[in-house]
Amino acid sequence: MNLRSILLFLTLFSCLTAVVGVFLFYEQSVNSNIEKEEQSADTTASLIAVKLDTAIERYIRASRTLASLPDIVGTMSESREQGYIKSKYLLYQFCDKGQASLCYLIKPDGLTVVDNRGPDQNNSLEGYNYSFRPYFTQALKRGGDVYAALGTVTKKRGLYFSSRIESENSSILGVAVIKVPMENLESDIHNLEGTAVLISPDGVVFASSDKSWEMCSLWPIPEARMSEIIASKQFGINPIASLGFHDEIKEQRLYSEKLEVTFIVGQSELKTMPGWQLLYLNQAHEFYWLDDTVVPLVSLMFLLASAASLMLYKVGTRDLQFLKEAEQELMNSEERLRQLAELTNEGVLIHKDGIILDTNKASAEIFDYPEEYLIGKDIWSFMAEECISTAHHHMSIGYERPYDLEGKRRGGEIFPMEVCARDSAIKGEKVRVCCIRDLSQSNSLVIDRLNFFIEDAEKSGSIFAVVYIDLDNFKRFNDSLGHQFGDKLLTSATRRLRGGLEDQDSLLRHGGDEFIILLQNFGGTRELYKAVERLHNVFNEEFVIDQYGVSLSATFGVSIYPQHGDKAIGLLQNAELAMYRCREIGNQGYFEYYSEEMGRNAGYKLEMEQYLRKALENEELLLNYQPVYAYQDGEINLVSAEVLVRWNSKELGCVGPDKFIPIAENTGLIIEIGNWIIRTACQQGAEWIANGYRAFRLAINISPRQLRQYDFINVLQGILSDTGYPAEQLCLEITEGILIEDDQYARYILNQIKELGISLAIDDFGTGYSSLSYLKHYPFDLLKIDRAFVADLDIDKSHNQLVTACILMAHGLNMKVVAEGVETADQLTFLADHSCDYYQGYYLNRPMPAQPFEALLK
Repeated sequence: MNLRSILLFLTLFSCLTAVVGVFLFYEQSVNSNIEKEEQSADTTASLIAVKLDTAIERYIRASRTLASLPDIVGTMSESREQGYIKSKYLLYQFCDKGQASLCYLIKPDGLTVVDNRGPDQNNSLEGYNYSFRPYFTQALKRGGDVYAALGTVTKKRGLYFSSRIESENSSILGVAVIKVPMENLESDIHNLEGTAVLISPDGVVFASSDKSWEMCSLWPIPEARMSEIIASKQFGINPIASLGFHDEIKEQRLYSEKLEVTFIVGQSELKTMPGWQLLYLNQAHEFYWLDDTVVPLVSLMFLLASAASLMLYKVGTRDLQFLKEAEQELMNSEERLRQLAELTNEGVLIHKDGIILDTNKASAEIFDYPEEYLIGKDIWSFMAEECISTAHHHMSIGYERPYDLEGKRRGGEIFPMEVCARDSAIKGEKVRVCCIRDLSQSNSLVIDRLNFFIEDAEKSGSIFAVVYIDLDNFKRFNDSLGHQFGDKLLTSATRRLRGGLEDQDSLLRHGGDEFIILLQNFGGTRELYKAVERLHNVFNEEFVIDQYGVSLSATFGVSIYPQHGDKAIGLLQNAELAMYRCREIGNQGYFEYYSEEMGRNAGYKLEMEQYLRKALENEELLLNYQPVYAYQDGEINLVSAEVLVRWNSKELGCVGPDKFIPIAENTGLIIEIGNWIIRTACQQGAEWIANGYRAFRLAINISPRQLRQYDFINVLQGILSDTGYPAEQLCLEITEGILIEDDQYARYILNQIKELGISLAIDDFGTGYSSLSYLKHYPFDLLKIDRAFVADLDIDKSHNQLVTACILMAHGLNMKVVAEGVETADQLTFLADHSCDYYQGYYLNRPMPAQPFEALLK
């Protein structure tokens, strides 16, 4: 065989290989596209079903709340005109707030006694008998039901949520019903590429993105079953037309003879409505390959393959050379990047999924580790624990704006830092490049300016003031309205402050939401007071940002040169101490001057912090248990205990929790101490149960900083598993502040705690900002009325009304009430007369160590 024949054979073989390869590639692409369409249909159906289930669960809870309201129970117990009017108003309010179309109450015989309709509306349901409706019978049997139907009076689609109404002795008084128009629940099924349908167990389409399908059946319904459906009046009184689908979904396919179309089907069952399904139908595409064009196409490919064979070598050689050059350029650019990173004073960390790949010398200096030690380590281990969730969230969404965190050095020191990160790629792998600025060293500009003022004051013999300004609760604006809104608000605040200064004064930014102002030539103390007050008053007017009106306050601390220090660092620290002292004494949003007493207190707190760091190691912390009682018919019974921590320091003696808990909170020690408290209390509780004492609840206070731990749920699970203490006997007490500071995260973490079976109590209610609108969104079991309200029950009648309102509100939200600080018999009697559930205070018993408390259990 000559060379020409060999080349011809190779060319033909290449052409054949190309054709087969293209065909196989096409087949693979078709199969891949079909799989993607099937997965997409299933995912879409599941997402819509989850959203619908969530909405339905919300209305189930609403119907239960309605059925348990005291006024509703009273109306169903006694047929009085006044109760009827009040219940009608309540039903109107409930429907209006819940976007429901109907709310009505049914007696046990099925007769509707009151609804939300006004007297001038013709379609009132009062007097109608609904004993034939399954939602009525199921509510009487099982306590509640969700039922989809066409209204017999309104002729409109809706979901009926029913809940049984019971008296205090559990006798059945009737059924409360809420009807929600289907239009309020089906927004998620519109604007889709395919067709989404909600179908009954018989295949009746109750909701659809294609309105022509509604109230039709996907497949034919047997005649006997059709008669039953018509008799039930669930979907009206007329026969239901069929859309002509086959009654089986095979391999995610559904065929309609009437439409002559095959659909790819995703399906998901509704958890809240057994037997009901959410289907997502997308028209299946047909793919054809072998048709009349195959011969000319193959011939053309032969020619193309022949030409490609001749060009392949030259193109391949050129591409290889280009690839080598590109790799060399990449190596050069990486080297230039490393050189630039070494020249900057900011730390640079490159990590992949949290594992550090590369760093620079500045990072090693910031965290106080050798540079080679950082490589391969988990980046989260160099952050304060409560900041890890924020950093992880920003990484997951590719956040690129600067934000503040707290870092952790080798010695455990927590320090403020600013992080600016961006996603990038190295050798084709996605990485994240982080630039880190140590904010504890970022006040060099402030120090330089202070040194200049000190030098000038020494020459002229003048004085000047340092004003330390911190914007109050600024984080809430970033969290609720976004960082862009927060930046605009900061800019507006800066302009107002600058407008209140004289030409010789200085305004400096110091951290995220802090400012330093240096005031000169103010004469005496009175003139300084007026100057500071003028600056403070710039926050009196509302700030308008992007048509939003928001109120912003700031707390000021003032130090004076040379009266309060003759060094820059000292003046700055003393002004900051004055600002924090202003907050401590309850003057947030005002200003305070530095005093020597503040300096002494700061030294004492620093000394206390050093001893507190060794308290656990030296076994100086111990737990006390304060009994909580139920009081009924003159009898007092122990039901639970609040766990309280005490510190018996070898150096300082007995230190009250009001002294050391704030220090532990500010330094981060509260996380270690708090975890110790939970573990020790659970161990003690498990020991009491093992010794045969009856089970009772232990209530433990949880710090907001603990709650923001990224692994707090894992810590709880580990403690319960290690100690064997029952989760249902543990209650965690949360202060109101966490609800305001981080509403979205608080709701998430509290729901996670509830899923473990642990009870939740809102502590010190009435001292913060909580309201009914806040509480109803959180899964609390108990509400603790603050001791300040209980203490004034004998003195201030307005407090009597407030406590009564708290009890009624909590009961309306299915929460039990604990009164703290019960000190007198009169207080106990008043609370008992107003249906308070539990009581705690010195009148009943003081906090005590475990051994005396065990004697109570006996």
